[in-house]
Amino acid sequence: MARAADTKPNELSVKLYRKSGEVKRAILHYRKDGPYIKMDNRDEIQESEYMAFSFSESSQLDFYDCMDSKQLFVVTPEVSVVLNYDPDESSSFEMYPPSTGGWLPHVVESGYESVFTIQNLIDKDRKLLSIANTISNELYFLGIVQSYESAILLMNRDLTVLENILYSDSIEEPVFDLLKEKSPSWSTLSKLLTGVTVPNLVIGETMGDTLDQLVPRSFSPDIRKQVLAFLAWLESAKIPDEDPIDFAKKYRSVGVFQQLARRHLQCLLDDIEPPKYVRVMHLADKGQLELAKRPQSEVVESDPWSLVEFKLAEMFPDWTYRVVKYAMDLQANGEISTKLPISKEDAKKSRIAWSDRFALVNHGLFMRGHVHKTVLGLIPVVYIGAAHRWPHKHLEWSARLGYAMEKPYYIQVLVMPPSAYEQTCRVIPNFHKVDWEFSTLNANLFNIEKRRWRLNTALLANSVHGRKSLKQLENEFHCSKKEHYYHLSTQQARVLDLISWGMYLSNLESNLYANYYDIDNSIIKQELETMAANGVFSLQYFLIMANLRSLCLMVDGPPQNVYSISRAFLKHAPSTQVRITNAGHSSVIVSRIPDDDFFSFASTITEAADETDISLRAFQISAYAGYRNNLYSRLLMNDGSWDDDVSGLLSQVRLPPKSEL
Repeated sequence: MARAADTKPNELSVKLYRKSGEVKRAILHYRKDGPYIKMDNRDEIQESEYMAFSFSESSQLDFYDCMDSKQLFVVTPEVSVVLNYDPDESSSFEMYPPSTGGWLPHVVESGYESVFTIQNLIDKDRKLLSIANTISNELYFLGIVQSYESAILLMNRDLTVLENILYSDSIEEPVFDLLKEKSPSWSTLSKLLTGVTVPNLVIGETMGDTLDQLVPRSFSPDIRKQVLAFLAWLESAKIPDEDPIDFAKKYRSVGVFQQLARRHLQCLLDDIEPPKYVRVMHLADKGQLELAKRPQSEVVESDPWSLVEFKLAEMFPDWTYRVVKYAMDLQANGEISTKLPISKEDAKKSRIAWSDRFALVNHGLFMRGHVHKTVLGLIPVVYIGAAHRWPHKHLEWSARLGYAMEKPYYIQVLVMPPSAYEQTCRVIPNFHKVDWEFSTLNANLFNIEKRRWRLNTALLANSVHGRKSLKQLENEFHCSKKEHYYHLSTQQARVLDLISWGMYLSNLESNLYANYYDIDNSIIKQELETMAANGVFSLQYFLIMANLRSLCLMVDGPPQNVYSISRAFLKHAPSTQVRITNAGHSSVIVSRIPDDDFFSFASTITEAADETDISLRAFQISAYAGYRNNLYSRLLMNDGSWDDDVSGLLSQVRLPPKSEL
């Protein structure tokens, strides 16, 4: 199988087979809505008339590896989706193993809009994948793929779905029109140029002509254009008259401009001097900018704009403390809210209230539910290894631990009914049932005076010597002990997807979830209250966690020590997920640690464990993909049972040759 080059044909001769056995010659063609077949007389066929097709020997099959005229394919596509694809560029996101033809790395945001179509190969557990440009109809790829490769086309990542939701009501602002306006005066320019000298600066005919001399050309063209627009916007920048949620809808298509404008607005609201933007940019361009305190990778340190972005983040006001107080109040009240705690009406009455509401939007105040899966008759499962990494329907999320050059581990967290788990563990023994799990969001660990997250390294390190029991964990974290399963309705499954994924209150208030999922906020709230009362989930409030980094710990040892370490992280880290397996002898802990403490903390906790009988390994999470947005909806069958088809997972297993069996 090989990727099609520009010279490869996108019209192929095929043979059509009717159920009666009649065979007709036709042409397989590609267009915006996928492949279609037309007869030699140019009439398009009705798919229902024909059940299969094969490629004719005259189809120039030498252009395509692993294809021959004996293979029969189902006419009606199983899957047809539109994604971005670039035959010449590939992603560095190495979460998944290489496919048989390496098509997946070319699915990139910067690619060309293309239609991906899957058609089944008759009598074979493989499929025909075609990828064609939706505008030119150019065929980028045609070949046979394993059946498990196609699942990723139907499983939308959480980040992709969230972007679709956010952009569903975005307002396009003509920010670049600012560059066509009259040039700024010398007095305006002098404010921008405080602390920096631009040789041979002249006033141009337009704002863009003049400001173009101020922004380094080492920035990428797209970023540079947005920065120019931001500098032009500064001349008229003021506190908006509109509601913060309405203001947030603007500029979503120009992310750099949006972030700069929002953070500059914080300076205006706090009556403080904003950063000297042009000076910071020029220092970065010359390699003279003092690095931000936040640890940075070599890639960041070699990119001037990334250096600017990190440095400015330190110079803008930090409003995390505003949002933390509201999150803690909501958590204490235990109320399910579908709107921000500061109303639109209150924001109109006070600048402080407007600022608080603006902070709640910017920092993403959200509510999330820790789902008690056993109440639903489901089993949480965890797998750590390098194989079986293609996404499948029971996958909740997966991550890469460490980096590619280190031969990294990969972790998968799954949710499945008992029958599916039994099938899986018979074939793949290192898929482990989770005996106990819980997750916490601890907004109280933010130090409001110092405006940073607290981490008691000594307390967490000493937990390796502690002794706790499973019963103590269950009592302390109020885990549900329902004796009877709770059966979800289809609507409740959709709402449970939302709360397990996490819902931003500003998006709830502006009806983004309601409109996207076609379900009213009143229904969302009602179903959440019903499920919470029945022990389906535990409610938690939090905010977007800036300046925190993900750490994964693998702990093995005596149960009382494993329980002690797990409890300590649940109580004393800003955000933690714990999954205990192997009858308490093992735990996988995923926690968010302050950037400043990350590496020293990982070293300290590892050294503390080395002094005991505990095995503790610490890994940075370097890549992540979540599939929570429709997890319960995709597993709930029409009859109310849970889908136990794990063929997409088990088909990835490579059995040894018969001679070795």
